[in-house]
Amino acid sequence: MSFDLLGSDPFEEYIYSSQPDPEVSAFASLEFAIAGETEDALAALPYSQFLETRYWRIVRDFVKYRANYECEECGDDYNLHVHHITYAHRGCEWRFLDDLECLCCDCHKRRHGSKVWSR
Repeated sequence: MSFDLLGSDPFEEYIYSSQPDPEVSAFASLEFAIAGETEDALAALPYSQFLETRYWRIVRDFVKYRANYECEECGDDYNLHVHHITYAHRGCEWRFLDDLECLCCDCHKRRHGSKVWSR
């Protein structure tokens, strides 16, 4: 599933409504979050630093929102992470949202064989 940040997408009604959902509004403003930072610069950051960027926080929060704040594997709603299915699009995930999924900590650990990046 890919979304055009300013075109028509399933969340357009929220983005442009009089009382927009703050998570979706933040995602809609993603172009401002990466102002001054190219996708290549984001991708070149050490992964632990990348996870601290405003860009990643917005993308991460949107993926959780898209999953209704539930693990896409088991349905749990506690201690949610966003998992990169592939790292091929690091720094431009907003254009490849199908490469990201919302997982609880336990499912994320299982997916990585117990090694999970944390902040």
